[in-house]
Amino acid sequence: MPSLANRWRIACEHLLRAVSVALLGWMLFLSLRTVRSGEPTFRTGSPRTVRDSLPAWTVSAAGTIHLEIDTVPDRETREWLVALRRNGTTVGWSGAGIPGTALAISPVASPAIGVGIRVAAPAGSRVEISDALGVVDTVTASGGGVSLRTKGVALPVVALVSGQVARASEMDSLLPKRVAVIGRAGWESKFVTAALEESGWSVDARLSVAPGIDVNQGDIRTFDTARYAAVVVLDSSAARFGNGIATFVRRGGGVILAGNGARVAALNPIAAGKPGMRVRPRTISFTRDSPRRALAFEPIPNLRTDAVVIEVQDGRVAIAARREGSGRVVQVGYDETWRWRLMGEGEAAEAHREWWSDIVAGAAYRAERKIGADGRFWVGGPPPMKQSTATQASLQHQSDAAGITSMPSHLRSDPAPLAHLINDLGPSRSPHAASFSPTCPFSLVPCPFTTLLPAWMLFTLLVTLLAEWASRRLRGAP
Repeated sequence: MPSLANRWRIACEHLLRAVSVALLGWMLFLSLRTVRSGEPTFRTGSPRTVRDSLPAWTVSAAGTIHLEIDTVPDRETREWLVALRRNGTTVGWSGAGIPGTALAISPVASPAIGVGIRVAAPAGSRVEISDALGVVDTVTASGGGVSLRTKGVALPVVALVSGQVARASEMDSLLPKRVAVIGRAGWESKFVTAALEESGWSVDARLSVAPGIDVNQGDIRTFDTARYAAVVVLDSSAARFGNGIATFVRRGGGVILAGNGARVAALNPIAAGKPGMRVRPRTISFTRDSPRRALAFEPIPNLRTDAVVIEVQDGRVAIAARREGSGRVVQVGYDETWRWRLMGEGEAAEAHREWWSDIVAGAAYRAERKIGADGRFWVGGPPPMKQSTATQASLQHQSDAAGITSMPSHLRSDPAPLAHLINDLGPSRSPHAASFSPTCPFSLVPCPFTTLLPAWMLFTLLVTLLAEWASRRLRGAP
């Protein structure tokens, strides 16, 4: 009959054996858990397949879903995946070659050109821009994207880049505001006013004929953003309005300082820089390619630190802009631009008109409002013919590429799909990059030493096995 000491020794050997078996079982459980987390339950290669598979994935309550995609799933699909993740399903994705595309549409202050469209896309990629009526234009991206303007669009607007679709379906319109022109009566004030009116602007003018004598068009009393979008100062005759114009721009209005208008003392604090000595034109012919080389101008040699250079002529800054308070100031060094309109080649009058309208639009105060429920935004008459002649095939191609034919209209806006995908599901990761987070025994929280736990388990297992084996051998048991 074994002694009491031997009985305790045998009991310890059984305990060590039980601990060894328990450790082996625990390690087997963790290894199976690692394999399961490392291999996703579902994979797919198409956003359409993802959308079709969502009901089955939801019913089966998959533990891990990994998407292998070539384009970003639509907004409704991403929201469904986010809901699955919030209910305990691990959702990841990977995809090579998905372009970082973004689309922005905004109203332009110019009455002649109503909508600006900007698309972020990789340089050299082909960008196809469409609206609800068909293809608007196809452009090759350069410098980080594409920027264009059009008279009107029928929402939504779609940008297709390498199979990836960005969609914008909401846009504000601009409340119409007037433009005030201040200067001396002469050719410049006459043709600047004509150019703006021909572009669709409503213009009020106060033109000085002699000291104390003005010719008025409209009723200019005070400069207020409730009435005016911009003020055009053509020369130093605006000195008497200097303080009012400076207050106007600080409250959000736009001011264009042309010629020696920037020399007005009250306007010096808001100007982009101090004008220099007048530079004579380098040529007498207004060519189609570079017509403003035939204009004299006052360069801006000493720009303020917050000024932005807009145009350089012969190494000198001819146009610059800056922000003042809530408004914008554009300083134009050119004077006598009427010569370009009357003496230029080809469509010089149209070019002069568009140039002045763009300058005013760049500085103009923007009072926005939501567009009507019909989703159309037209300016200056009917849309371009290129928009209204879309074929059914192009519309079907657009719908198939976007993959949103069954989506409700309020979910169709997706202007930055890749950025939204990363925000919803996190950055791209490898299918086998699942995290390993074993749970501490008798606890529901992850162990603080997850990377060291398997090594400790193996060491403990070896100690218990060796101790149990040595004890048996030392007492002569097999």
